[in-house]
Amino acid sequence: DADVVGEDEFLGEATVLLEALSDAQLELPLSGGAGSVFVSGGPVELLAQKQIKPWVGYEDIAPVGDLKEWDLASSKAVPMRVAVAPMPAALRGIFWLTEQGQGSALVSMAGPTHDGGGCNTGHLVKNFYSVRVSGD
Repeated sequence: DADVVGEDEFLGEATVLLEALSDAQLELPLSGGAGSVFVSGGPVELLAQKQIKPWVGYEDIAPVGDLKEWDLASSKAVPMRVAVAPMPAALRGIFWLTEQGQGSALVSMAGPTHDGGGCNTGHLVKNFYSVRVSGD
């Protein structure tokens, strides 16, 4: 099936901080030495400037919801959803997204949500997952 990526088709992964990206291409080696990928960054308007249209398989991204506060000292239950099957066990939890310049955020892979835009669907798509984060 062309929509399913098996372990034998996985080439590796690469990681970069968003603040490290610029309009110049950056070559990132893939884990396992299977090659490299080239990435670059730019302003929000970049895709429109290059006449690249968003993938039509997803609805538009929804507005960010209201921020909520939680007092760890007064509660035992965490007010965040945690991913469940079919997500891999390694993605079931609450993660602290750090080293993002001036901000950080708690992230969950739980879904589906009302985020839209293909974010937080609750399942991997071709071995990838898009998360929408609204940090501090």
